[in-house]
Amino acid sequence: MIRISADKIMAAFLHMSGIAKERRNDYDEIVKNAADFIARKIKSADESDRDRIEFAAVAVAIYDNTVLKLANDKSLCTYDGKQVVNYKDTEQYRFAALLRSNALAAISDLCEESAFAFMAVEG
Repeated sequence: MIRISADKIMAAFLHMSGIAKERRNDYDEIVKNAADFIARKIKSADESDRDRIEFAAVAVAIYDNTVLKLANDKSLCTYDGKQVVNYKDTEQYRFAALLRSNALAAISDLCEESAFAFMAVEG
């Protein structure tokens, strides 16, 4: 099993998210969870697979961060104390989900088969 670099994942996450490097400590948990998620999915890999594995972890971290950010932004409080729902554009979510989906597809040959399906037999 290869070890993926948390520092490389964090650097790419910050760069792709447009987050300042000074705020990296705020995102340690998201990046760690994404790296752990990907590491658990991998059944076999070698050094030539490292870049796409690390990119998949970045994509998962971006998705997770986007979902958390949108959930936090969903409800706003006005100056007079009323709570309103913020119907912010969800294009961020769609792009993050597409990025995650494509990155996971790119490493699917390295992952354990986790799908379960019932098959019907006629007769």
